[in-house]
Amino acid sequence: MATSPSFPSQFDLLRGVIHTTNLILSSHTRHFLCLAILFLLPFSSLLLTLPSIPLPSAPNSLLRSPLSPPPLPYPVYLVLFPLLLLSLTSISLSVNHGFFGRPVKLVSTLVALPLPFLRLLLTFLSSLLLLSALLTLIASLLFLFLRLHTPLLLIYLSFGTVTTISLVYLVTNWSLSGPISVLEPSTGFVPLTRSAYLIKGMHLAALSLLIFFAMAISMIIWGFNVGPANSREVFRMVAKMVLGSGMVVVMLLYWSVANVVMYMYCKGLHGELAGEIAEEFASEYVRLPFDDNKVPYVVSVIRE
Repeated sequence: MATSPSFPSQFDLLRGVIHTTNLILSSHTRHFLCLAILFLLPFSSLLLTLPSIPLPSAPNSLLRSPLSPPPLPYPVYLVLFPLLLLSLTSISLSVNHGFFGRPVKLVSTLVALPLPFLRLLLTFLSSLLLLSALLTLIASLLFLFLRLHTPLLLIYLSFGTVTTISLVYLVTNWSLSGPISVLEPSTGFVPLTRSAYLIKGMHLAALSLLIFFAMAISMIIWGFNVGPANSREVFRMVAKMVLGSGMVVVMLLYWSVANVVMYMYCKGLHGELAGEIAEEFASEYVRLPFDDNKVPYVVSVIRE
């Protein structure tokens, strides 16, 4: 009687993802450092100043010291979104090459950016559209309950609980849509549905990565956000900017690489990785230069 294949525990898979992420980063340190300087460093520097932007209509803004530097113009912060998408695209392309032992070159990665970037952009906009529809539906239900004279406390608790659970569920299921948009010829809603399929069996691992990195980056931004400073505080402001930006860059880089590795492991669990390896290397014996145990382990899981 045939038995269904048993997947390893999510703890073992998460440990494998973290181990492989460390190996990829250590094998191509200079390459990922260049990508971080190009995209993640400007993103993190602007991100640290974002929470402290003073509103023009605030009366306290008239009482600032004349030595305080003016805040950055608002259009400058419009580059945050493209910088983030460019960093995710370039890192996904690089990890995919490094995972299969191909040469990882900065120029070839930058040249290959435009089409994957557009696919990732369309996928992100599609996810925003679905999230907007979900929030509209929840708000409509909230208005309906208000018309039925339901107690406000119960309405707010229900609204907050349903919204939080829905967002966490969707973000976890869509966590692989970025690498899918970049590495596969798909965009729009297709990567979202494919991500929900691939993430089966890895929900807890994906949620653990999401919570850890989201909380870590949020705490760094909260602790190191840079506001207006007078001439005596310039050194402190610069020191906070440099230290905070560096920490955010490291966390974002590690999170991005780990997410692509998670995508590879999920493909391995669904029997897709071995076929790609066979197609990539034909009949050659596969041994990746930076990890002798990663792919054979995943393939053994598929065959057991």
